Amino acid sequence: MRLWRNTIGGKEDLYQERRIRDKLDFDRLKKSGTKFTDGVFLAVILPNDIGFSRLGIAVPKRVGSAVARNRMKRLIREAFRLNRDALPGSVDLLIIVRRPPDLMTLGEFSARILSLAGRYVPARRAEGSAPDGGHT
Repeated sequence: MRLWRNTIGGKEDLYQERRIRDKLDFDRLKKSGTKFTDGVFLAVILPNDIGFSRLGIAVPKRVGSAVARNRMKRLIREAFRLNRDALPGSVDLLIIVRRPPDLMTLGEFSARILSLAGRYVPARRAEGSAPDGGHT
């Protein structure tokens, strides 16, 4: 299964498989996920079993106009796409914008998201099982 496709100019686009869109997935994340905040963003992280990380974004109307909300979503998606290999394993990541951020660049969005995701420590495996299938 391809998870990224090239578009005009060689830029990779975020496939729908990498996005969290289902309300049940959002509700599961909010209920069972580990939450981290930095004042502007709330990150909710939950491990998944699908083999790759997925992104969900929630930007409430109180954050700004439709133009401002869509810009934030584009920047968050691009930060996720550029930094997907730095995420801790195969996780579902929900980014909720809590308040309007000051004007931020893509680099600042990336740094904030990586900082929040970096706080997540995956649960330890059961006693005696090795992450490489039992080989030590």
